[in-house]
Amino acid sequence: MMCPQAKDCWQPPEVRKRQGKDDALATEGRNYSFDKIRPLISEEDFNICNFEAAISNDDNQYLKQRKPFVLHASEEHTVHALKQEGIQLVTLANNHLMDCGIKGLKNTEAQR
Repeated sequence: MMCPQAKDCWQPPEVRKRQGKDDALATEGRNYSFDKIRPLISEEDFNICNFEAAISNDDNQYLKQRKPFVLHASEEHTVHALKQEGIQLVTLANNHLMDCGIKGLKNTEAQR
Protein backbone atom coordinates (compact mmCIF):
# COMPACT_ATOMS: atom_id res chain seq x y z
CA MET A 1 0.00 0.00 0.00
CA MET A 2 1.30 3.46 -0.87
CA CYS A 3 0.78 6.08 1.79
CA PRO A 4 0.32 9.74 0.83
CA GLN A 5 2.63 12.25 2.37
CA ALA A 6 2.04 12.78 6.08
CA LYS A 7 3.51 16.17 6.48
CA ASP A 8 2.86 19.41 8.26
CA CYS A 9 3.42 21.68 5.28
CA TRP A 10 3.11 24.67 7.47
CA GLN A 11 2.94 28.24 6.36
CA PRO A 12 1.32 30.90 8.49
CA PRO A 13 -2.40 30.99 7.67
CA GLU A 14 -2.13 34.65 6.67
CA VAL A 15 0.43 33.73 3.97
CA ARG A 16 -1.77 30.94 2.62
CA LYS A 17 -4.78 33.28 2.62
CA ARG A 18 -2.84 35.90 0.64
CA GLN A 19 -2.07 33.18 -1.88
CA GLY A 20 -5.77 32.34 -2.07
CA LYS A 21 -5.28 28.91 -0.50
CA ASP A 22 -6.98 27.28 2.45
CA ASP A 23 -4.62 25.60 4.85
CA ALA A 24 -6.30 22.30 5.70
CA LEU A 25 -3.75 21.50 8.39
CA ALA A 26 -4.58 24.75 10.17
CA THR A 27 -8.34 24.42 9.76
CA GLU A 28 -8.78 20.64 10.05
CA GLY A 29 -5.88 19.56 12.30
CA ARG A 30 -2.76 17.48 11.79
CA ASN A 31 -4.52 14.15 11.44
CA TYR A 32 -6.68 15.42 8.56
CA SER A 33 -4.25 13.95 6.03
CA PHE A 34 -5.08 10.47 7.31
CA ASP A 35 -8.87 10.64 7.42
CA LYS A 36 -9.52 8.73 4.19
CA ILE A 37 -6.71 6.20 4.56
CA ARG A 38 -6.88 5.50 8.29
CA PRO A 39 -8.83 2.22 7.79
CA LEU A 40 -6.12 0.94 5.42
CA ILE A 41 -3.27 1.90 7.73
CA SER A 42 -4.90 0.26 10.73
CA GLU A 43 -5.04 -3.08 8.86
CA GLU A 44 -1.29 -3.23 8.22
CA ASP A 45 1.52 -4.49 10.45
CA PHE A 46 4.09 -1.97 9.26
CA ASN A 47 3.44 1.42 7.66
CA ILE A 48 5.89 3.66 5.78
CA CYS A 49 5.25 7.17 4.54
CA ASN A 50 7.12 9.77 2.54
CA PHE A 51 7.74 12.90 4.59
CA GLU A 52 8.62 15.96 2.53
CA ALA A 53 9.74 18.50 5.12
CA ALA A 54 12.24 19.14 7.87
CA ILE A 55 11.05 18.80 11.46
CA SER A 56 12.13 22.18 12.74
CA ASN A 57 10.58 25.28 14.22
CA ASP A 58 13.06 27.41 12.24
CA ASP A 59 11.15 28.82 9.29
CA ASN A 60 14.35 29.91 7.48
CA GLN A 61 13.51 33.48 6.50
CA TYR A 62 16.66 33.66 4.36
CA LEU A 63 15.54 30.80 2.15
CA LYS A 64 11.93 32.03 2.05
CA GLN A 65 13.17 35.10 0.20
CA ARG A 66 14.68 32.89 -2.50
CA LYS A 67 12.16 30.12 -3.12
CA PRO A 68 8.35 29.98 -3.10
CA PHE A 69 7.89 27.06 -0.68
CA VAL A 70 9.91 26.37 2.44
CA LEU A 71 8.45 23.33 4.16
CA HIS A 72 8.99 22.55 7.80
CA ALA A 73 7.00 20.69 10.40
CA SER A 74 6.23 21.41 14.03
CA GLU A 75 8.72 19.87 16.42
CA GLU A 76 6.04 19.66 19.07
CA HIS A 77 3.33 17.78 17.17
CA THR A 78 4.66 16.02 14.06
CA VAL A 79 6.24 12.85 15.44
CA HIS A 80 3.33 12.37 17.84
CA ALA A 81 0.81 12.60 14.97
CA LEU A 82 2.74 10.12 12.82
CA LYS A 83 3.01 7.62 15.68
CA GLN A 84 -0.65 8.08 16.58
CA GLU A 85 -1.60 7.18 13.01
CA GLY A 86 0.49 3.99 13.04
CA ILE A 87 3.45 5.13 10.94
CA GLN A 88 6.58 3.19 11.91
CA LEU A 89 9.03 4.39 9.24
CA VAL A 90 9.39 7.70 7.44
CA THR A 91 11.48 8.29 4.33
CA LEU A 92 13.23 11.65 4.07
CA ALA A 93 14.78 11.71 0.58
CA ASN A 94 13.00 14.81 -0.69
CA ASN A 95 13.76 18.21 -2.14
CA HIS A 96 12.51 20.03 0.99
CA LEU A 97 14.55 18.14 3.59
CA MET A 98 17.21 20.89 3.66
CA ASP A 99 14.72 23.80 3.79
CA CYS A 100 15.84 24.50 7.38
CA GLY A 101 19.54 23.94 6.73
CA ILE A 102 21.92 21.54 8.48
CA LYS A 103 20.38 22.34 11.87
CA GLY A 104 16.94 21.36 10.54
CA LEU A 105 18.33 18.15 9.03
CA LYS A 106 19.99 17.16 12.30
CA ASN A 107 16.86 18.00 14.24
CA THR A 108 14.77 15.85 11.86
CA GLU A 109 17.19 12.92 12.21
CA ALA A 110 17.05 13.21 16.02
CA GLN A 111 13.27 12.69 16.16
CA ARG A 112 12.06 9.35 17.49
